[in-house]
Amino acid sequence: MDYQEFRSHFGSTGWYNVFVLILIGLTGTMFYGATNYGINFLGTHADHWCSIPDLQHLEHAQQLENGVPWDDQQGVYSSCKMYSNYSSTPYSSLVQQTNISGGVTSVDCQYGWAYDTTVRKSTYKMEWNLVCDNMLMSDLVTPLFVFGQFCGALFCGSVSNMLGRKRAMTLWTLLMCVAGVAAACSVNIYMFIIARILVGATGINTSQLGYVLGTELTPPEHRALAGTVAALLQLVGVLLCACMAYFIRGWRLYQFLLAVGLLPFLLAFIVNTEL
Repeated sequence: MDYQEFRSHFGSTGWYNVFVLILIGLTGTMFYGATNYGINFLGTHADHWCSIPDLQHLEHAQQLENGVPWDDQQGVYSSCKMYSNYSSTPYSSLVQQTNISGGVTSVDCQYGWAYDTTVRKSTYKMEWNLVCDNMLMSDLVTPLFVFGQFCGALFCGSVSNMLGRKRAMTLWTLLMCVAGVAAACSVNIYMFIIARILVGATGINTSQLGYVLGTELTPPEHRALAGTVAALLQLVGVLLCACMAYFIRGWRLYQFLLAVGLLPFLLAFIVNTEL
């Protein structure tokens, strides 16, 4: 007797099937969708300019006028340059222009950067100054996350066949949580990238197994609908990550909640003896 014939003895879809399908979707696809797209809020671009300690006593606008050159192409103050012989005394833009015409030169930022925290209080880019000449490591975060997904997907089927669908999904979900917490506790960009690679490698398997397990428990005539529900729950995860980002402006707490937020659903999934 094959699986489809065995499955036919249990009748059509009931409310319990719907409950189990939603539970699997919440555990396997919704939070993975939030984790997948949450990187947009972890590393949100923020306006930045050279930090000049000698000018901290001035108003913000005066700091820029005294110490940061104007970028004519962008129409804003430069993000990566500062004046080599800035003045710590407030003076008018007319004097500033006179100094410029007199040969004031600009150099790369010498004392780090200051950031506009109006939208996000902190991001990993702000914390590790991944701007200007340091942008390369920031640009690698998303491609290496996708690389982690590719590597993790190679082991999804074999581990699932070895342990069974439920055990494999539980394992990958727990590992995704651990990797997500490690990302929130990262001490440098290298640790963060490694943690994100592991999140991608484990999360893709959680999502795939959630889809497979959900459709296997659904009668053939309703599997298209089950797949649609799983996709919609991933979309709900994307909306969830945006709502969380609106209220949580610090990247570490945001990443931590993305990692541990699915644990209640995972616990309900584990204790469900019908799976």
